[in-house]
Amino acid sequence: MNKLRSNTLLFLLANIFASGTVFSTCLISEEQNEKSDICTEATDKKFTTIDAASYIPTDEGVWTIGGDVCIRMGEQRIVTKELIYDDPNQFVTIESELTYSDGKQKMDAQSAKVNLEKEEATLSNVYYQINASKANGKADEITTDKKISQLKELTYSTCPKDDQQWYIQAQSADLDQENQVGTFRKMALKFKGVTLFYLPYAKMPLSDKRQSGFLLPEISNSSINGFELATPYYLNIAENMDATITPRIITKRGAMLGAEFRYLGNSFKGDIYADFLPSDKLEKKDRGYVEFNHRQTFNSNWSLNSRLSNVSDKQYFEDFGNNIYSTSQSHLYSHLSIQGTGDNWLFKGVLNDYQIISENIALNRQPYQSLPKLEYSWFNNNYSSTLNYGLDSQWNSLYREESITANRLDIMPYIEKSFQNKYSRFTPRLAYRYTNWDYSDSENSTISTLRTNRSLPIVSLDYSLNFEKQFSDGRFSTIEPRLFYLYSSYQDQQNIPLFDTHELTFGSGLLYQPNAFSGADRQSDANQISLGVTQRHFDQSGIEKWNITLGQIVYFEDRKVQLDNSIETRTTSPIISEINYFYDNWKATMSLHWDTVVDKSERALLKIQHKGKNNSLFNFAYRFRQGKIEQLDSSVVLPIGVNNRFIARWNYSMDENKTIEALAGFEHKNCCWATRIVGRRYVYNEQGDVNNGIFFELQLNGLGSLGRNPRRLLKQSILGYSEEF
Repeated sequence: MNKLRSNTLLFLLANIFASGTVFSTCLISEEQNEKSDICTEATDKKFTTIDAASYIPTDEGVWTIGGDVCIRMGEQRIVTKELIYDDPNQFVTIESELTYSDGKQKMDAQSAKVNLEKEEATLSNVYYQINASKANGKADEITTDKKISQLKELTYSTCPKDDQQWYIQAQSADLDQENQVGTFRKMALKFKGVTLFYLPYAKMPLSDKRQSGFLLPEISNSSINGFELATPYYLNIAENMDATITPRIITKRGAMLGAEFRYLGNSFKGDIYADFLPSDKLEKKDRGYVEFNHRQTFNSNWSLNSRLSNVSDKQYFEDFGNNIYSTSQSHLYSHLSIQGTGDNWLFKGVLNDYQIISENIALNRQPYQSLPKLEYSWFNNNYSSTLNYGLDSQWNSLYREESITANRLDIMPYIEKSFQNKYSRFTPRLAYRYTNWDYSDSENSTISTLRTNRSLPIVSLDYSLNFEKQFSDGRFSTIEPRLFYLYSSYQDQQNIPLFDTHELTFGSGLLYQPNAFSGADRQSDANQISLGVTQRHFDQSGIEKWNITLGQIVYFEDRKVQLDNSIETRTTSPIISEINYFYDNWKATMSLHWDTVVDKSERALLKIQHKGKNNSLFNFAYRFRQGKIEQLDSSVVLPIGVNNRFIARWNYSMDENKTIEALAGFEHKNCCWATRIVGRRYVYNEQGDVNNGIFFELQLNGLGSLGRNPRRLLKQSILGYSEEF
């Protein structure tokens, strides 16, 4: 809740009759009064001035100041018709209506009484407004001193004064200005005349300063969990650390407790998150999840990054995950990494672990742990030189239960020379790759005779051109042909186990790569040339408007190095075509891999996005990969009038004839509140089972949100979604 600074009026009145106060009795004509506001100009903050039409002594030491009284000190001012100043008793009485303002807030009151000696004030029938947040409200009475303001029968809202669609009502409140805490009694939150909740006693912060206390509850419903109610409690532990404890009731499963602890330092930050559900009613067992993240910078050269996580069972994310990614992940990744950089070197050390959470991953397909993996690269750091050389190296201790393990060393020195002019560049490169495996647990291997080392040269010639055409209106276009020849001698590698090696997905990036595999367990044999050309078009400001790329690899020899015992005999790769188009609010991407051998598409992608000036949004995507996936994905954010938006997404698998995820929702925005309701149906496990859920949120400006926030889900599901409300 925003801070109501009612005691500033007291402090201003307390300074009125100090030695620095300037009194001016101004007889103002009616014409002057209509054309001029005597309270528009600020004064020196050191002095308090009073402008009035009359200044009349009544009894001994009692003065009546009247006729449009204006009291000013800096930006603070009080305007009233008349006030009575009792000098012997140090008392000020204002029986007429008064207005106090200081540029940040404004208060109207029916009357006021101020004890200057005790520095206390009482105001009756008060209406207040805080300018920055539009927060406003009223109180039957406000009594204030230097430290505490006491309010009776008060309200608070960010809605307009004459249209209070939601407000907080309390019988009384004590506002501790020193500690910035408000204590409220018999407090109720009302929305459109309906009481949403009632608290007999509550404490709330009066400023943006963090305070411990309950946050607004979260409510949701789903078919697999039933009704859910969470009541988070925030703990302000210290300036650089806090925590949130979240008890949660899940009707079909029981009571869950969640906790999050965050910390921050000058060179580090981190968090710990955990959930625990004792004795799940459906699964008849304890369930939980824990995650620890820490990042630290030691100096300008060295840093650390870590993520440690563990889950109780393989179905946890299927039952409690909130998005497609969490429910479809096959393993839980943990790692600890240290990185170092220098002028001519890079270092990275990694420890990683994988917890398998998929029922359908066999042992031979599970990832290996690195215990540890050390990477070091050295290179000459002379960017003005066309001669470059260096060394890339990696040592990896690979481990997996009930499997063959190994310590693997991979070293690759290289040297390259660039010859270039304004329109072309030619770079020959020579590298030599040496890899050694020191095996353990070889009895778990299916290979009888294991190869322990491999060494071979890798030669490439990279030639590119850049032609530019200028147009008379300032636009320009470029054509960039590129030839890339690669030679790598054949080495029989079938007797080398596959630890972390996979075949790379073919695309435009692979046209100019020296290896078709990730990891170090395979180095592809190559005698091939890649031909590619890219055309780009730019506007007068140099902003790229569209580009198109075509490319293909021509093979001069069969490729004998594969993940299995097969031999690839085709003489050309699929033809790659990629188009990217950017025009005003439109973005479009099209990618097609055409297999000339079978004369059909191997892979295709089409993505279109439009963002309208009225914050409308449209997305469409088509994804195809031969024998694996064929999906449609579309989403829309459609404004309806000024204050409403319709939201929807549909992700459909054409090869399985099944909806992967569908959601539809509605958003409404008012001047002081917004609401969202989203219905969602999605596949939540590998068996294809479906979950239905409803998300509802009522967002009250200046207070917070009730319900379960669907905004994170919408951002993950709809590309380009933004919180306009």
